Amino acid sequence: MIDGLRGVAAMMVVGYHLYGNLSQATSEWFPAFLDVAFRHGYLGVDVFFVLSGFVIPHSLRHGEFSLAFLGRYGLRRSIRLDPPLWATIAIELALVRAGLLLFPDLGTVVPGWTQVAINAVYLQEILGAGNIVSVFWSLTYEVQFYLVLVCACVVAYQVRRAAFVVRWGRSLAYGLCAVSFLYSVAIFHDVTPSPIPGLFLIRWFEFFLGVLAWGAISGTIHVGYFVAGMAVTLGSVLLSRPEPFEYSSTLGGLAASGVVIWAGLTGRLTTLLGGRGWQFLGRISYSLYLLHVCIGWRFVSLCLRVLGEPFSPLTGIAVLSGAVAVSVLGAMLLHMAVEAPSLRLARRIALPMTRRSHFHSALTVAGRTDTPAATI
Repeated sequence: MIDGLRGVAAMMVVGYHLYGNLSQATSEWFPAFLDVAFRHGYLGVDVFFVLSGFVIPHSLRHGEFSLAFLGRYGLRRSIRLDPPLWATIAIELALVRAGLLLFPDLGTVVPGWTQVAINAVYLQEILGAGNIVSVFWSLTYEVQFYLVLVCACVVAYQVRRAAFVVRWGRSLAYGLCAVSFLYSVAIFHDVTPSPIPGLFLIRWFEFFLGVLAWGAISGTIHVGYFVAGMAVTLGSVLLSRPEPFEYSSTLGGLAASGVVIWAGLTGRLTTLLGGRGWQFLGRISYSLYLLHVCIGWRFVSLCLRVLGEPFSPLTGIAVLSGAVAVSVLGAMLLHMAVEAPSLRLARRIALPMTRRSHFHSALTVAGRTDTPAATI
């Protein structure tokens, strides 16, 4: 189900951006319920954050956490994520220059090399350099999520043997998790400002909902912790009355985590969204997420310029379908040429692993746990 849900999330974001570019030309006839659905497609990003929180602890469950583990894990994630990102940046730069040659009146600003370098290492949100492609912003948070979680496991695992933390370690670790979760919710709902723009904390609560869902499904933690996390998040929405975007994003994250834990606790993780179409979209979801603005959004823009607006229903449907098709095709080619080889290479880097799960004991700084983690 997880891969299929990735495919759903990717298509939500694709629909959001492509329809957003097309909506002015179809507003007179496009069905209202579809308009609402497409305009909320940005919730796919919230789904991605929750899924990352679910998948990463599962991949770490047998980690022998050390500085060597941290280094190897960072290298694996870099090899997995960077080449498709860099290829997308190169494609975007080429398309910007080609567009200016064909349509000089566009006035598009070509990104400078400094901005390219900053985007290539996921620092544009923190440094305020601007995203070369609009969807890159979420990758900066994803990378921070991975590194923070693994660093926390390494630090906790290394100090858990110290006598002064064995007794109070579990309470301290749970307390730190709770504080970071509450602080994240407060930042996202504008109760308190973020200490650093672009810092992972603003979306940490969604990622951590995924972590809690994995813990509850695997038996690593009691399901009550997940329920408490959902209750706190929902309560913050009701009390803080955030802006519509924050409100819907929070509900999107809650819905995604709720679906995941429902599927896990009812044994449906391996059956839901298992169709070949959803699995295909799940496999290419990273490439699709990266590339659809570069080519699909431009396809719509080209059609608007050439055909004029407003569109007839038939023309509008054809343009939207064509934009989705070229986005999926481009993503498939990027996946085959860059992403899949990168993934195979990343998997060749072995991580220090043990037979028993250290993930829970590392996070809780409390030694052994009496409940074995189930295999998902």
